[in-house]
Amino acid sequence: MTDFTVPHRGNRISSLLAGMGSAASQLVASLRAGLDARDAFDRFSMLSDAQLAKRGLSRDQIPYVVMRRYLAGDR
Repeated sequence: MTDFTVPHRGNRISSLLAGMGSAASQLVASLRAGLDARDAFDRFSMLSDAQLAKRGLSRDQIPYVVMRRYLAGDR
């Protein structure tokens, strides 16, 4: 006698749901990182040049610092 197995439909559905959950989680994390970057950029932009210099930054470095920290994952 030969056994023939068919993948259970529930496994495919659970895999699909897990994939959708993972994609939704990544989307939320990306949106959160974008909003955090926007807020950080606004905070840095409100500082005076003297306050930025105390932090070792110039005004033209703000976008690079924000991108590196919040969007490139160098927290």
